[in-house]
Amino acid sequence: LTPEALAGGFGAVGAAVEPAALLRQEVDVLVLASGAQLIDAEAAGALRCKALLELARWPILSEADAVLLQRGVAVLPHLLAGAGGLLMDHALWRARRAGEPADDEALANGLAAGMDRAFRRVWAAALGEGLPARTAAFAVALRHLAAVAAAQGRGG
Repeated sequence: LTPEALAGGFGAVGAAVEPAALLRQEVDVLVLASGAQLIDAEAAGALRCKALLELARWPILSEADAVLLQRGVAVLPHLLAGAGGLLMDHALWRARRAGEPADDEALANGLAAGMDRAFRRVWAAALGEGLPARTAAFAVALRHLAAVAAAQGRGG
């Protein structure tokens, strides 16, 4: 979808566009970067995309997850898509607090490797257990927390 195609389909560049009309466009990846609770079950059934990238917090309602899963629409949840910036900020904060020089490149490389591992774990759980990616992300996180708690003798 190009700016020209948008202009041709919706009027002049810069003209107001009804959000529902954007959601019905045929695209490979639909990026949900603003707004919460945009996609309910009905909207999920009308989407014409192969994948959704959640950059906004919770743009997809839980009721839509099952519809998207059934339709084979891949969803990269905000929990994964937005985690990199937060984790990098935390790593920089820890380095500065410890009085260590912050090597942005080393931190970025470590972050990239960690994000790749997290994505692979979540995606494997989603595919292996037939879960929406968001549910799989929570399941992976909870399993990790339980393992850490058990290792520390706090239950599990």
